[in-house]
Amino acid sequence: MLRVTEDPHRWLGRAEPVRCLPRSPDLTKMAYFLWGYVKEEVYKTPPTTRANMQNRIREAFQSINHQMLRNVAG
Repeated sequence: MLRVTEDPHRWLGRAEPVRCLPRSPDLTKMAYFLWGYVKEEVYKTPPTTRANMQNRIREAFQSINHQMLRNVAG
């Protein structure tokens, strides 16, 4: 259960507490690779504009190929 409050006995939300997924705080190997790779590609040099950053993100995702994913999956 997720309860964010200073008083652990008092629920602040209107809805029921949210059940956390068992792996929610952990990244899978694939997710760890994916976000690390994209970040590295996007920030090789600082983006100059928002549009430039968006374009770099698209290009980074498009550059990921099947062999890269197979290598990560093991």
